[in-house]
Amino acid sequence: MTDVCYARLSLPPSLLFFDAVFFTYEFTRAEHTGKMTFYLRRSSIPTRFGFAVAGELSHIPASRLADQLQELASGREIFVLDDRRAKEFASWPSIIRKALQVDYHILGLRNLLVTRDNHYYLACDSSRPVLPNP
Repeated sequence: MTDVCYARLSLPPSLLFFDAVFFTYEFTRAEHTGKMTFYLRRSSIPTRFGFAVAGELSHIPASRLADQLQELASGREIFVLDDRRAKEFASWPSIIRKALQVDYHILGLRNLLVTRDNHYYLACDSSRPVLPNP
C-alpha cells in the first residue's frame, strides 16, 4: 500500500510566472483607423497541479510605443549601448514596462523586453511580427 501525499501551492497569481516559450505576440492594424493593436497570447500550460488556461491581452499602444515594439519585432539587432541612439534606447525598458507590465504580469510573463548579449529582444516569438506601413 502506498501512502498518498498531497501538496498545496499557495501563491498569489502576481508571483507566478511562466517561461516565455508559452507566449506569442501579434500586431494587427485596424483598416478604418490605421491604429495598431498589440496582442500577447499565452497557450494553455499543463502542469502537475492542473492546467493554466490560455490567456490573451490586447493593447492599442501610443505611436511611439508602437514604433518601438515593431522595431524590436523586426529582427534588427538593437544594441543596448548604441552610441547614436543611446538615450532613446535607454528609455525603452521603462516605457514598455510602464505601458504593458500590469497586463503581461497578469498573463504570467515576467518580462516582455529582455537583454541578451547587450541587445534588446522581445521575450516571446511571433509568426507575424511586423506590420507593413499604412
